[in-house]
Amino acid sequence: MPGVISLAHRGVLFLDELPEFSKETLNGLREPMEEHHITISRTTGTAVYPARALFLAAANPCPCGFYPGLRCNCTKVEVQRYARRIPGPIRDRIDLFVHVPQTPVQELIDPGKKEESSSVIRERVIDAYERQQRRFAGTEIQFNAEIPAKQIDDYCTMDQETKSFIRHLFEQLDMTARSFHRTLRVARTIADLAGSENIEQTHIAEAVSYREVIP
Repeated sequence: MPGVISLAHRGVLFLDELPEFSKETLNGLREPMEEHHITISRTTGTAVYPARALFLAAANPCPCGFYPGLRCNCTKVEVQRYARRIPGPIRDRIDLFVHVPQTPVQELIDPGKKEESSSVIRERVIDAYERQQRRFAGTEIQFNAEIPAKQIDDYCTMDQETKSFIRHLFEQLDMTARSFHRTLRVARTIADLAGSENIEQTHIAEAVSYREVIP
């Protein structure tokens, strides 16, 4: 029978407290995250189920949950060990890591300037979506995240300075080929949200900032 990964097909698969899952379970995500389907083989036969879902996960920064605040009683080794409970191949397949710091009390007392409204953000997302529809018209690709590695150069256009910039980052951060391609796809989307036809250095820098850094 299809499990939660297939039941989330064309929807959202959210895993809370990601490091608390067993490595066996997490490693089971590798195929669906990469191939967008899951294959179950048994003695009676093999079944293939669709599994193209938006994967979201949440995790505490350390076992006690308070790192790097004063209430944290974890050692640096414990913090690193906790982060590494998420297998490297899974971390490598996640496009965006967003660290949420504790909100300063001053912001709770006086929120200050207002953020963009959801309606304004929605219009920008719709515009980026329509750009992708025009870009991939006549192909089997729907979104930037689906650009095949061999077609990255066709859709992720950059000038020579930007290419040199990402080459430097690739070497400095010791990126894998998978993370390199994923970073370019994210940069392509950031450029779309900014209304830019070409990927610029600022888009690359922002995309790289979303890669995970283990404390």
